[in-house]
Amino acid sequence: MARGLADRILKLLRMAGPAGIAIPELARHLNFNRHRMVELTDALAPLLAARQVQQVEAGRLRLGFRGPEFVGVVRMRTPGRGSVIPLPGKPWPDVGQIARIPLVGRDALQVRDGDHVRFGLDRLPPGRSQHPFRARLGEVLRRSATLQVGTYLEHHQRRWVAVDGDHEGPPVEIADPGSHSLKPGDKIAVQVLRYPDTGDRGEAVIVEVLGSPATPGIEIQTVIHELGLPDRFPEGVQQEALQVASGFDETDLAGRRDLTGTLAITIDPTDARDFDDSVAVSRQEDGSWRLWVHIADVAWFVPEGGAIDQEARLRGTSVYLPGRVLPMLPEVISNALASLQEGRVRYTVTVEMVVDSEGELRWCDVFRSAIRVSRRFSYEEVTALFAAPCRPESLPLEIWDLLGDLRTLSSVLYQRRLERGALELNLPEVRLDWGPQGEVRGAHLVPHDESHRLIEDFMLLANSAVAKTLARARIPFLGRTHPAPDPQKLKGLLRFVRALDLPVRKVTSRRDLLRLVEVVRGQPVEAAVHQAVLRSLSQAHYSPRLEGHFALALEDYCHFTSPIRRYPDLLVHRQVAALVAGDRAALRNQSAEALEQLGDDCSFTERRAERAERLATRLRLLNYLRDKVGRRCRGQITGVTPAGLFLRLDFVPVEGLLRIDSAGGSRYIIDVPSQSLVGRRPGEQWHLGAWLPVRIARIDVQRRTLELRLDGGGEEGGPAGADSPESIRSAARSADHGLPGRGQERRRGTSIESRESRGRGRGKAGGRGRSPGGNKGGRKPRRKGGKGRR
Repeated sequence: MARGLADRILKLLRMAGPAGIAIPELARHLNFNRHRMVELTDALAPLLAARQVQQVEAGRLRLGFRGPEFVGVVRMRTPGRGSVIPLPGKPWPDVGQIARIPLVGRDALQVRDGDHVRFGLDRLPPGRSQHPFRARLGEVLRRSATLQVGTYLEHHQRRWVAVDGDHEGPPVEIADPGSHSLKPGDKIAVQVLRYPDTGDRGEAVIVEVLGSPATPGIEIQTVIHELGLPDRFPEGVQQEALQVASGFDETDLAGRRDLTGTLAITIDPTDARDFDDSVAVSRQEDGSWRLWVHIADVAWFVPEGGAIDQEARLRGTSVYLPGRVLPMLPEVISNALASLQEGRVRYTVTVEMVVDSEGELRWCDVFRSAIRVSRRFSYEEVTALFAAPCRPESLPLEIWDLLGDLRTLSSVLYQRRLERGALELNLPEVRLDWGPQGEVRGAHLVPHDESHRLIEDFMLLANSAVAKTLARARIPFLGRTHPAPDPQKLKGLLRFVRALDLPVRKVTSRRDLLRLVEVVRGQPVEAAVHQAVLRSLSQAHYSPRLEGHFALALEDYCHFTSPIRRYPDLLVHRQVAALVAGDRAALRNQSAEALEQLGDDCSFTERRAERAERLATRLRLLNYLRDKVGRRCRGQITGVTPAGLFLRLDFVPVEGLLRIDSAGGSRYIIDVPSQSLVGRRPGEQWHLGAWLPVRIARIDVQRRTLELRLDGGGEEGGPAGADSPESIRSAARSADHGLPGRGQERRRGTSIESRESRGRGRGKAGGRGRSPGGNKGGRKPRRKGGKGRR
């Protein structure tokens, strides 16, 4: 009897899935009244002890595991089918070279792309599947989105929500619309209690009505709700910020070096408000350089453990959406008192460094200071000055000379970085064009130019110098780690580049990757190969375990230079302040376990911010294109999949899908191994980087999709207006195979750390090109105009 009851309990829990089932509901399914609850409790006791059943929360149970459990990130392909991939820094099952473990069936219906999950491993019988293992979902540790945004529907006297996204899942039934005044087609934010499953319509609860899809700014509200981005500061945080602000006295420089009489400049995006770094340099008689990097002393304004600190940790990073910024800190701090505004005395932490003529760091000191910025520049202003034949009369000679010295030192540091083996990828940023009423008028690609690189070089050096200082002092801190690429991903990259007929024999090391990047420099396939290289690299993340930064070719690295917009930088500032003050108790305040958890939290919020920025930009562009369905244009092939070709349009940098059935099924086929579109006639073949004539066929903002159709067709050469197939192949074959030697000029791409510093971590230091490893020096996102993100 007991065994039979246990089997019935396990069957019900298996049907309930990872969400589990409440004990009263379990009793109802078993037809147990309250007098038989003791019998149910007795049956559950051995199941709980054997971990066949686990208690998710008070009064709620789910199926447990007998074997080991692991943690990973869900990647969904379609509803009911996805996979689990490794979470950086977490143990992974011993499954050989398998990097993705399939997740299917009922388990896959309970999760969404980006969820962090705990899972077990099932080994499948030989021959049952091409994958020998399958993930068994145990628990959703962290939802990628706490709310879902969708379209309100009414059908057969029932109310539904069709959840937005590129998944084609069925609508979810709304449990109780309540007093909400709704019309079909309205956008709503819902909490999904259960996703639809076989015989179950699911259940959702309305949290907020966002309004008509035509409401201005609806895209930003969609992203904020869907990804759970905090967009308002609680009253307690605002009050504490005002109290801190009232205690700021620019004349009180006790415990600080007074550098207010020295030169210092800032270089930021034109529309930036949170200036967190300033630089100055002086040439020494022996040919070396003395460089000062001043960073806003945010730790002074954010008491540890206070309301501002707790909110900053929750947010993790500022989020730069098109037309709106969600700051990590209240504006009175981020845009005013902590911001290094021109002509104002501001508290800073200064990294003073001596760099020799070869670009090697010879000496470093870190201390608290106060500065007064002499001049604020935008990137565009600096670019124009670098191109100017002589000094403008309005610019003081000392500032002109300072810019010249900064430019020279930046070039030295950049060459040293290349010689060290840092990986640079040329991935320009998409920036929206705005009309006078705040409407989107288009978009363009912003290259990573010398003015961005100048700041990036100095921020990278400061980040590295601070990490080395803390590591030498044996002080625990949150570092920025970028593991070496997974060998299986490098094998996939090699298959990809061989399909392009590139002269690359192997891709197993940093040197191989550097050579590949150089082989495609200036070729039509450059952007696609750089994206493929980026996908083959591991993700950079925050961790107290210093395991090096592969993309930057550095042993010790951290984020220090963007404390206004990144919480990890603020944590490092506190450790530096304690080191400077000799406060050993404060230095030991963080346990390894606490830092590990902080690293996981900050890595999560960083990726959430990056995802928000990408999604908001795409939604804005799709809405901009809605009235352009049918427009003829050209598209450059950026990706080849069995479903079709991905092409980037020529008049606005957004990608769309050209399906094979729309490309003329009888005339063309998509050849995934060679990454090309192949015509039926001999010699007809268009590879990555080729341009094809297309029409915008369909835009679905709810599904975030843009569909294209092949436009026209030449009788002799394939699609009218397409690039010559042979010209594409010959261009790839004739690429220069050598790497530039010392002193040779290279066209600047974005370093992997640029992406990090950026603020996906975009920041000054990182440039905004993308460095596979994340954010560079860490400055403001180029979404604001600017800097890299290493």
